[in-house]
Amino acid sequence: MTRHARKTALALLLLSLSTPALGQNYFMYTPRAATPGEKTSPKDGVLVSEIQVRKGDTLSGISRRFSGRGSYYPQILLFNDIKNPHLIHVDDLVRVPVSKSVPTAQRKQAETPPSAQQTEGKPTARSVSELSLGDLKTDAATDRTINVGSSRGQKHRATARATRKQAKSEQRQFKQALKSYRRENWTTALQQFDRFLADNPSSRFAADASLYKADCYLKLSSQ
Repeated sequence: MTRHARKTALALLLLSLSTPALGQNYFMYTPRAATPGEKTSPKDGVLVSEIQVRKGDTLSGISRRFSGRGSYYPQILLFNDIKNPHLIHVDDLVRVPVSKSVPTAQRKQAETPPSAQQTEGKPTARSVSELSLGDLKTDAATDRTINVGSSRGQKHRATARATRKQAKSEQRQFKQALKSYRRENWTTALQQFDRFLADNPSSRFAADASLYKADCYLKLSSQ
């Protein structure tokens, strides 16, 4: 699934959103062509507000101001190219989904930037990982043979076996979470992706797992 098609699916499943506050920049994420077999619903799009990061802000705090729940901060990652969700900088512009559950007056107050602030540090270069679900087609993608010379001895061969075993376990755990996601069991999938990221923070599937986890939050918030 491409990144554009994935964002489309997320946009179509969000709750209907309220009228924007005056004096703010808003962006409408409109539906695009979906991939064959992809489920859709007649939503107009997702309304997001572009806000300026204040001193002391975190994604969790911003999410709490706009959606009423700090735990829904992964939604913000879907509309921004943020490499590290735990590191944002003063004066950065962040696009945030606007929820109707937060009163307009409160939203307007949350969006109002402070008077004048100095930028602290340089913005971090950001990138969004492309989904790599094609890697799941065969076990050979992770179960690569590690050529170990006989001269390296039994210790190196044991290390190679442990690496292959860990790769298989990692892929199996990711597949289980993905299976729950495809069955639309959002709560179970969220727990499984969360556990996968805790057990395998350096996995090559970590970026995908984070996006799926964010998607689960979005779908749960729309129920």
